[in-house]
Amino acid sequence: MRVITRLKHYLLTSWPVRKGTAETDPASAYDIWALSYDNQPDNLMLALDDELFSGFVNEIDLKEATVADVGCGTGRHWNEIIAKGPKDLFGFDISEGMLQVLQKKFPQAKTFLLHDNHLTGLANNTCDLVVSTLALAHIEDIRQALEEWCRVLKRGGVILITDYHPEALAKGAKRTFRHQDKLIAVRNHVHSIKTVRRLASNRISVTIPVFLAFLKCSQIFQLAVRLESVPNPIFV
Repeated sequence: MRVITRLKHYLLTSWPVRKGTAETDPASAYDIWALSYDNQPDNLMLALDDELFSGFVNEIDLKEATVADVGCGTGRHWNEIIAKGPKDLFGFDISEGMLQVLQKKFPQAKTFLLHDNHLTGLANNTCDLVVSTLALAHIEDIRQALEEWCRVLKRGGVILITDYHPEALAKGAKRTFRHQDKLIAVRNHVHSIKTVRRLASNRISVTIPVFLAFLKCSQIFQLAVRLESVPNPIFV
């Protein structure tokens, strides 16, 4: 199983993440990371996220749907989304560099540089799915973000969120990459699961299914099993 191979490599080479590494703001960090971001065959969290995303998105009918990908990056999940036949797919990210890479991969892509969590160009009640993968902890004001996601979502639409586990981030784990022999850590904001649940329950109507998973190395097998049997909404 390829994800187990990645797990072993990750634990041997990258865990625990060095504490005390100075953090760079997400926009600047991902501008630097953009050109090499898609070339990470042994990145554990990307492997976990890929498997979770596939399991989640397979539960959703996207035929002729309108999808907003918040924190879309280089469009890691776009081939999978496009294969399900959406009418429109919009990408939002704080990094110009990541959006430039995405645009080269998908020349017809509709992408927007994200400012203050505002989903430019999307009217109220227009989206069937809002996706945010591995980006939530980069958002300082998640209350504002959730309100904006709910604004553009149709009644009966779906929100799909994955991210690093806040417990790991609180203990000093960092998202890091190497550039010119320098270790760069991307700044995170720790939002507890309790906080996210509370904000979600306050801001998201019960008519909106929410797929929400926080990724932690020790949960890899539990997540894979639960994904097959737990109806939405799901909080991990």
